[in-house]
Amino acid sequence: MAISLVSLIPKTSTVRFTTTRHLLFSSQHRRALESEHVSNSLHHWIDLIFGYKQRGDEAVKACNVFYYCSYEGAIIFRRID
Repeated sequence: MAISLVSLIPKTSTVRFTTTRHLLFSSQHRRALESEHVSNSLHHWIDLIFGYKQRGDEAVKACNVFYYCSYEGAIIFRRID
């Protein structure tokens, strides 16, 4: 007779454990996002994702280049048969 590991764990402890993990995950990421390092570096990330380092020479200098098909407007879907 096979016994499932899930059947050995009471549901209340599973819920408590899962909730604790989610709270721990959230609190660790909140601390990281509110840290001094992220506050001092956030503008660099914004330049990479939304700003002038998204394309062109500045993107190449910042190693922020991707396969050409990943850029918006690189593929015209109406022309694909």
